[in-house]
Amino acid sequence: MSAFRRALAEELAHLWRDRFDLALLTLVPLICLVVMGGMLSRARRMALAW
Repeated sequence: MSAFRRALAEELAHLWRDRFDLALLTLVPLICLVVMGGMLSRARRMALAW
């Protein structure tokens, strides 16, 4: 029984790591795009103000 429980815990930990990696892979580019978009719109506003 304990071997089954240990295997189940290892599998759940593996799934959790995979989900965390997937979240990082999707969130990091999204955050970069938002930051770049904000910087570009700010630069455009500053250029138009001149």
